[in-house]
Amino acid sequence: NQLPAALAAYDEAIRLDPSYVLAYNNRGIVYARQGEYQLAIADYDRAISIDPRNAEAWDNRGNAYSRLARFAEAIASYDAAIRLLPSNARAYNNRGNTHALLGRHAEAIADFDQAIQLNPNYALAYASRALAYARANMPDQARQDVERAVALGADRESLENGISKLQTQADNVRPGQ
Repeated sequence: NQLPAALAAYDEAIRLDPSYVLAYNNRGIVYARQGEYQLAIADYDRAISIDPRNAEAWDNRGNAYSRLARFAEAIASYDAAIRLLPSNARAYNNRGNTHALLGRHAEAIADFDQAIQLNPNYALAYASRALAYARANMPDQARQDVERAVALGADRESLENGISKLQTQADNVRPGQ
């Protein structure tokens, strides 16, 4: 409900200071929440052109590219975010999710491992890794990560439903398909 007001506030901030990186980044977040990913990318690009070392803008741009299924550009953006801020667990988690979408289970799990190493209380990384383990047909590891994610506050039902859907999809795929 507050997105139009936020958008107007960021528009005004940018009008007053066209070099205000945070306003471009945050307006990009608002656009992304509205599903306007191209506009979000334009704002992230502007933030990055003003401050190329802004890891958050690179990470957010990766998310927008991923939502548009422009996965190579998403991964390149996450790579930049990680190069700029190697302690950014969120960027590793986001890149892992993109690898998972591409079926690159080992790379996805490695990114989730790194996110968890950086932040052992990152429930979303455990949840993401649980889904990646399920996709990789590693049910024991998936269950362990579900338990850890739930202990950290993730929703058990959502996770188990996601894993169940993945298992159903796997069961419906026949060799040679």
